[in-house]
Amino acid sequence: MSTVKINTELVDRLPTANSLLEEKYGEYGTQAREEFSVKARAWYLGEILKEKRKEKKSLKMNLRNGSERNESILHCWKKVKPICSYPLF
Repeated sequence: MSTVKINTELVDRLPTANSLLEEKYGEYGTQAREEFSVKARAWYLGEILKEKRKEKKSLKMNLRNGSERNESILHCWKKVKPICSYPLF
């Protein structure tokens, strides 16, 4: 496997993410930068929620479609007698 040589002088001249944000939205603590941060966090959380909803829907669809494996697991689960009187979850 060949190795790639990186020109560190070029890498050192690349702007940092923080410097790009400062250029566009101002320094950390300014109103414009805070507004950007709020919007960025909202977008990030929205993406997480979308992903979780997709996973949950996928699980529901698998259970709803009733593959034989899922049906047998659910059927067996209904037959299990509790070993304690309080819920475990």
